[in-house]
Amino acid sequence: MSALPEQYDYLGASSTGYWSRATPTTYSAEWLRDALGELDELRRLDNDWDSYGSPPPTPDAIRKARELILRLAEECAPTPSIRPFGGGGIQIESGTSRSELQLTVDPNGQAFFLALAPQGQIEEGELLSNALPNLLARVLLS
Repeated sequence: MSALPEQYDYLGASSTGYWSRATPTTYSAEWLRDALGELDELRRLDNDWDSYGSPPPTPDAIRKARELILRLAEECAPTPSIRPFGGGGIQIESGTSRSELQLTVDPNGQAFFLALAPQGQIEEGELLSNALPNLLARVLLS
C-alpha cells in the first residue's frame, strides 16, 4: 500500500476492515471522525438494546448509514446525531435552528427522509441514491 499524502487520514482501521476509505481531512467536516466512531459503536449493540427486543443495526443499515454520513460531511452539513432505530435500522438527524433533516435507514439498507424546510414545508419519502445533495441544499444549506 502506498503512503497517502499528508492531508489524508485513514479513518478507523479495524480488524474487520470496516473503515476502508481514505478521506481527505482537509475537505471533510470536523465532526466526521466522531460520527463514524458513533456508527462503529452501534455495531456492538446487543439484542434487546431498547428493552423491546430490537436487534442491533444490520450490516446493510450500517453500510448505508456510513455512506450517508460521508455524503453529509462532503456537503458540509451540520453535525448529525446518530442513533439506532428499532428493528435493526439507524436514524441520522442534522439540522439548524430553522430546519431539520431526518434520515432513516431500514435493516435492508434502504434510506428514507423527513425534512422540515426553513419556510415550514415538510417533505418525506424514499431517499434516492443521488438525491441527498439537492435535498440538503433545499433544506439545510439554504
